[in-house]
Amino acid sequence: MALLPVALAALAAAARGQTSVGSGSVPWPLRAPFVVMNTIGTLQFYGDKPGFHHGVDLKAAAETKVYAPVSGAVGAGYYYPRYKSPYTFMVSIDADDGYRWELHHVDPASVPQAILDLAAVHGRVEAGTLLAAIFDTSTTPELGVPPHLHVDLIDPNGVRHDALQRFPPLSDDQAPEIRGVYFVGGDGRAAAGVSGLLRRETLAAGRYDLVVDALETVSPGTNGDVPYRMEVRAAGRLVGSFRFDRLPDADYLKGVADVYRLEPFAGLDGKQLQNQIAAEAPRRFLFRFPFDTASLGGPGLIPVEVRAYGLAGGETRAVLRLMVKP
Repeated sequence: MALLPVALAALAAAARGQTSVGSGSVPWPLRAPFVVMNTIGTLQFYGDKPGFHHGVDLKAAAETKVYAPVSGAVGAGYYYPRYKSPYTFMVSIDADDGYRWELHHVDPASVPQAILDLAAVHGRVEAGTLLAAIFDTSTTPELGVPPHLHVDLIDPNGVRHDALQRFPPLSDDQAPEIRGVYFVGGDGRAAAGVSGLLRRETLAAGRYDLVVDALETVSPGTNGDVPYRMEVRAAGRLVGSFRFDRLPDADYLKGVADVYRLEPFAGLDGKQLQNQIAAEAPRRFLFRFPFDTASLGGPGLIPVEVRAYGLAGGETRAVLRLMVKP
């Protein structure tokens, strides 16, 4: 599914294939209804620093019970000791395969005493054990977030992985949307691209940021999130790609500028475009791919293809016929 009109010959979108990117068998930690609110690659700001979200947020009602998704050594405590709040309390499990599962934003008062006793000695719990309940964030409105469970999956090297890969496949009948493709120059303005009914397919030779405005929604979803995978090809060559089965570094503040266009830019209509990441409002994510016409054979016609792949299946393809002038 795409918002760009099919009538535009310059940009065609097609959703096809519903193969899930994750087909694991680890049970979900929630047995009550939930929706995926954030994934590991979602753009976030930690203070004034941009970074990846680094975990999966499952939005659910306050006091929803949380169960151990795997067996292993249990722990409990504040994942952010400088800010000891019920919101920063977690229960963790060090699984037998060496991965660490962290379940954030659980109410410390809801953790059974038996779990606290085991956590004190790093004792073992089995998958399916009741661990806690989701903290009611309405009691701390200054946080500005709905109740949810944050799930981190961390390998022995400290790198976060996509927990959705371990859980059973999600059901999703929507492919990602590609809402615009822009070639942004050093002046912060789109020199070419396609968006809605606007298109400009002639570009002067040079270096640009190829910026893709794309959004993924997993049914029933919230307000949109990041496609699981994206790749850009020009003249048959791979320009760039990313996939969010893991983060690029143990420090989730690293690498974000290689994926996202962080600063605003002027679109084809002159209006500014920028990322919109608030959890409870319609979102926008702008993905960046360096684009140098010289590396693609110089002036002439260059077909550009963008593919976005969904979290739970589906693919959207956008094609732009770009004429590069000297």
